[in-house]
Amino acid sequence: MIKSSIPRIADGPPRAEQDSDTIYQHKVFRRVHREAIHQRTAMRMYMAQAQRDIGHYAPIVGTRWPLLEYVQKTLPRGTESHQRHSAKVLQDLADSVYGNAIAKAISQSDSIPEQYRYDLANRVKNCGTWLGFKECPDGHRQAHKSMCNLPKYCRRCARIRAHKQAKEIALVVEKMLERPRVGYRLRMLTVTVKNTGNFKRDVTKLNRCFAKLWRSLYGGKTSHAAAIRFTELGAENGTAHAHILMYAPFVHHSLISAKWHQITGDSMVVDIRNVGGNVNGKWEAKREEIATAAHEVCKYATDFDKWVERYGVEEGAKRIVEIARDLNKIHMRQTYGCFRSAVFEDRFGFKMPKPPKEETVNRCGCCGKLWHKYVEVMEPRGPPILGIVSV
Repeated sequence: MIKSSIPRIADGPPRAEQDSDTIYQHKVFRRVHREAIHQRTAMRMYMAQAQRDIGHYAPIVGTRWPLLEYVQKTLPRGTESHQRHSAKVLQDLADSVYGNAIAKAISQSDSIPEQYRYDLANRVKNCGTWLGFKECPDGHRQAHKSMCNLPKYCRRCARIRAHKQAKEIALVVEKMLERPRVGYRLRMLTVTVKNTGNFKRDVTKLNRCFAKLWRSLYGGKTSHAAAIRFTELGAENGTAHAHILMYAPFVHHSLISAKWHQITGDSMVVDIRNVGGNVNGKWEAKREEIATAAHEVCKYATDFDKWVERYGVEEGAKRIVEIARDLNKIHMRQTYGCFRSAVFEDRFGFKMPKPPKEETVNRCGCCGKLWHKYVEVMEPRGPPILGIVSV
C-alpha cells in the first residue's frame, strides 16, 4: 500500500483503513526508534520515554513523517537526503517528548503562579504542532506550526533562536574583519564563578563581573572591540559560567586571569582560544571558522539535553523549569562594544549588517511563486493539561 504524503482530513476512515494507518504509524515509529541508537544518550532517553507511551507518539510521528517532506515530495531510501529526513523526524519527536515532560513539570511546579501555570504548560506542550501547510503551483510546501517562543523552557524554540543568532553574529564579525585592526584578534573566552548553590546569585555575579572585566581591559570611547556573552549553568554541579566571542586587542592569558580573580575574588579564567591563525604574517579567520565559533558560543545556552542525561527525562525537566523560574528576567545574552548597533555605526560609519528576512509569507521560498493553496492538518494530540477546580 502506498501511503499518501498528504494527511487524511476527514471525520474518520473506515475500520480497515484505521487498522492500516495504525500499522503504518507503528512502522514509522520503529524506524525512527532505530535511528536513535546512534544518537547521544539524551536522544535515546527521549525515545525510551516515547516507547512507554507509544499509543500517543506513534500517531504523531506517523502523521509528521510525510509532512516534514514539505519541500521534496519523495526522498529515495538509502540516500543522504533520506538520512537527513530521518534525522529531522527523530529530532521533531524528541522535541515533542521533551515538551510534554516540561509541560508536566510546569503544571506541578508550585513556584509558578496558579493563574497561568496551566496555560503556560499547554503552550509548551503544543509547540511544534502542525496546523497546516501552504503549497505553491510547483508543489513546494511550507509548514505552518504552533510555536511557543519560550526558549528558556522549549528545546525547539531555543535551537531555532540560537541558529538565527549565530547567523547574525557571523555576519557582523565578517564585516568587522573586512577592516582588520592591528593587534586585534578573534577569540573565544570562558569565565566562571564559584558555585554557591544559588543559581540566581551566581549568574547575576558572573554577568556583573564580566562587565567590569570588559570595561577595565577592552572598553573605552574610542575602542573598536566587540564581544557577545552567553551565560549558562553546568549540569554537573550547577556552576555558572559564560562563553564569550570577542574581537578585541590581544591581552595575555595571565593578565586576563589575574584581573578576573581580582574582580570576582574567588575565580580564574577557564579557557581562552584563538579563532583563525597567521596567514602570510597577518591574523585572519576564515568564514567557516567564524561560523563555527558563532555556533559554538550560541549552542551552550540551548543544551537542555545535558540535564536530561544526568537526571533523566522527568527529573531533568523539573530542574530545567526551576532554573528557568530562578533566572526569569535575567539577561543570559549580552552584547558589548561594536556588537551593539549604535556603537557599530559610530565606529564604522554605516549600519550594522543583518541577515535578509525570509520573505515567505506570500511567496514560496524555493521558486518565488505565490502560494495558491492552504491545507489544514488534523494532527492527533493528547488531552490538554487542566487545573483541578474545587467547588
